[in-house]
Amino acid sequence: MIQKQKINKMEKLKKKDSVGRYGGKKFIVVLPDTTSSEALTIIDRMRKTVEKYQFKGEEKVTVCSGIKEFDNEILSDFINQADMKLYHGLTVL
Repeated sequence: MIQKQKINKMEKLKKKDSVGRYGGKKFIVVLPDTTSSEALTIIDRMRKTVEKYQFKGEEKVTVCSGIKEFDNEILSDFINQADMKLYHGLTVL
């Protein structure tokens, strides 16, 4: 099981950044004051770190992500749009 504290520690995220479990095997990463381009760099670094990590009882863990920049929309709409981007990434694989 991936623990969000391990991710924070591995990636040295800023204090205002946040990682949380979003159901099942999904995580949500909130990166305030971060552009989409910067977020892509951070998420790609996190992906590489997680994919290199040897998890107990797991053969190989892969990461797929969806990046959505907050545009003052309703929070549930924002999360749903980010989730749609994640699923789009899964269908491209």
